[in-house]
Amino acid sequence: MDTDELRRLIAQDEGQTVEFKLESEKQSDLAETLVAFANAQGGYVLIGVSDDGQVVGVERAKNIADRLHAAARRVAPSLHGAVTVVIVTLEGRTVVVATVPDNLEATYSLAGRFVIREGSFNRSMSPADVLQHAARRGTLDYEGTPVLEATLNDLNEKRVMDLLAQRLRTGTPARSLEELLQILGAAKAAEGIIRPTVAGLLCFGNWPQFYFNHATILAGRLVGPLGTQILDRAIIEGTLPEMVDKAVQFVARNTRHGLRIGDSWTARAREVDEYPPDAVREAITNACCHRDYLERSPIQLKIYDDRLVVANPGGLLPGLDVAHLEGQHRPRNPRLADWLHNLGYVERFGVGLIRMREAMEQAGLPAPEIQATPASFTVTLRGPGPVDAHIAMVAQPATAPTMIAEPRPWYATTWG
Repeated sequence: MDTDELRRLIAQDEGQTVEFKLESEKQSDLAETLVAFANAQGGYVLIGVSDDGQVVGVERAKNIADRLHAAARRVAPSLHGAVTVVIVTLEGRTVVVATVPDNLEATYSLAGRFVIREGSFNRSMSPADVLQHAARRGTLDYEGTPVLEATLNDLNEKRVMDLLAQRLRTGTPARSLEELLQILGAAKAAEGIIRPTVAGLLCFGNWPQFYFNHATILAGRLVGPLGTQILDRAIIEGTLPEMVDKAVQFVARNTRHGLRIGDSWTARAREVDEYPPDAVREAITNACCHRDYLERSPIQLKIYDDRLVVANPGGLLPGLDVAHLEGQHRPRNPRLADWLHNLGYVERFGVGLIRMREAMEQAGLPAPEIQATPASFTVTLRGPGPVDAHIAMVAQPATAPTMIAEPRPWYATTWG
């Protein structure tokens, strides 16, 4: 921290990542602000700056630094070692700056109270906020939480046995269903009764949406660049494997399929899809596997004239960023990821985005576009465009492959 950066922070005024304090500030108030920043996007506490942005300085900088370190130790879990404190001289006055880093991985509290930074204020977090925050940061095993309203009768035994058959390949262990469910993590004891877990219901439930009506995929075929008209729509329900299969079928019936004549390898006609099936399935599976199930909103699958968009609730876990996702494997829901891997839906080596990119590249289409916010994760697959443009694009001299299609609206459910 130098004088130029300090001036820049003061010029920003108090806000999401900046707080002004005076030397007289109590240690408990300092600790609360550190907690609020730690539970949000990090930030800077400037001691020696008044609320109106005037640099008034401090007289006992070392005492203030000690007070900040003590405040950091009061936080649970401790922020000591994470918070850095420096002393900067500006305009002949001394300012003490405490920096709370971004991308911390815990949910922090002070004397049992949880707060989070919102704008220039520290807001108290409700129990539901704390639960959701911990799940987003990957410190809460929400998928392993027992659902107190459910019973083991809500689970489908055949689905459990099918997964075990895929997983073990040598036969099912001689254990009771109740034992097998607990070993898998699909059930857990709660108040002396074995109950299905969140993950158990989502993967093996007879009807998961009875307990999680938001665990669905809202799919739509939208017409026009802005999608102002709806040609087809569906609310896709079922277990996670069922939803993936149904969503892939929805895409298949609402996108084009044709024949490419003169394949460069075989010189025979071969089927061509508007979007590579491998990329579509990977995007949908990842959304189901990695979404935040505490967020009470569905996955959205939107098929536009020129693109396919899959958006799921829940941003990236701390420590991950869009630029370095390929090859990273840190699932929000590790049990679900494990089970979907056993069933052949996902890999566990962070290669999902690589597979999507390769499938799009092989189809001659742009690489997948990835967007992540704190609340959502979106994958966009760009298609070849309208029928005429697509045909013109692939129709080259006689030696090149040619796409053929019947003259019909491009949104027809069959093509070629």
